[in-house]
Amino acid sequence: MNRPYIDENGDLVIPFSSSDRYFYWQKGRMTLKEIEEEAKKDQMVLVPVNEEREMLVKITDNLDVYRGRGAKILTKAEQIVIESKETYEDAVVGINMIRDILDGIEATRKEVTQELQKEKAKRDVLFQIIREPFATANRILSEKMSTWAELKKREKEEKERLIKETEQKKKPTQEEVKDMRQAQLDLLSETTTTKVDIGGKQLKATTKTQWNFELLDFSAVLDEWKQLNETLINTVIRKKGGVRKIEGLRIYPKEIVSR
Repeated sequence: MNRPYIDENGDLVIPFSSSDRYFYWQKGRMTLKEIEEEAKKDQMVLVPVNEEREMLVKITDNLDVYRGRGAKILTKAEQIVIESKETYEDAVVGINMIRDILDGIEATRKEVTQELQKEKAKRDVLFQIIREPFATANRILSEKMSTWAELKKREKEEKERLIKETEQKKKPTQEEVKDMRQAQLDLLSETTTTKVDIGGKQLKATTKTQWNFELLDFSAVLDEWKQLNETLINTVIRKKGGVRKIEGLRIYPKEIVSR
């Protein structure tokens, strides 16, 4: 697509084939001022390039002249035969002319090189001006993205710390685990309280009856018990009114006396 440009009269021209972002009469598009500023920046870049192109065309024309003369002089140098003072003097004239031409070519080369360096310096400055807002925008966005990423990282670390702290609070201590296990055993035991006379003193004695099992004949055990899930077996035999007979196992009481 064609871009808007400034013509030879200094007027802004917006081609119909331009991108619709240049249609300033439509809502949400660039303004005339913005379009004109962009066109001027384009012109700042294109003018030195055009001047350089014109200079290179001129140089090429001059070099073509040198090439034509060089071919003729080379042919003459190859053909000349020095056999007398006159022909020797002709050669001297010829070599002096050649050296003058070489000096002219070198002078032209230096002039062209200097001009190209000047134009290059101008272009570097222009492109630096054009590049500056993009470079600044890139730096700003990079800093904001870095700040956001660091914030999210800290939020994640804090969240993980809180979760870990909560889990540690929920985790029971060794003493609490011991108490819970004892409470489970108490629920699965049959407890009776009796009075015992010791040294003339009536003391209460608590007897816990805890049912256990011993494997007698594995082949006689029903399939549902053959995994010998001790936790399950202990659960069903130790509860009040629990199972007292399981084929292949001996269910027996074990007295536990405590004060």
